[in-house]
Amino acid sequence: MLRFKQFVLEAEACPILTAAHMKAFEQFVDKMFDKFGIDFEFTRHFRERMSHERNDPCIDMKELAGMIQKIYKKYQHGEKSLNKFVDAEAVIKDLQTDLNMPIAVEYDRDKDELVVIAKTIMRKKNFSTPNPVLKV
Repeated sequence: MLRFKQFVLEAEACPILTAAHMKAFEQFVDKMFDKFGIDFEFTRHFRERMSHERNDPCIDMKELAGMIQKIYKKYQHGEKSLNKFVDAEAVIKDLQTDLNMPIAVEYDRDKDELVVIAKTIMRKKNFSTPNPVLKV
């Protein structure tokens, strides 16, 4: 039987995301961006960082989906922001939630599409990077 203190500590822990959760989310995002010729990939490290205790409060799927929707809106309005980062790295920064998502952008010649690899994610207010920043 759990003691009350253990129960409280477990209740405060960030929920662990499974690989299946991220795979399903990735497929959904890929369908959204298919008309723009963009394929998203979320690394294992990304999934692990979603549930990391350093992110206070925890990053949930709803918050991540909101960030992805903001990127989508930029593309929907004709701003091809990710195209200028081909064969480079950048950071997508959500100003409202303080989420920072370092990405690598590659061009897949076989499929004629951009591949956006989301390497990690973190919540940090004053995140600085030498890489270009895309604000959403």
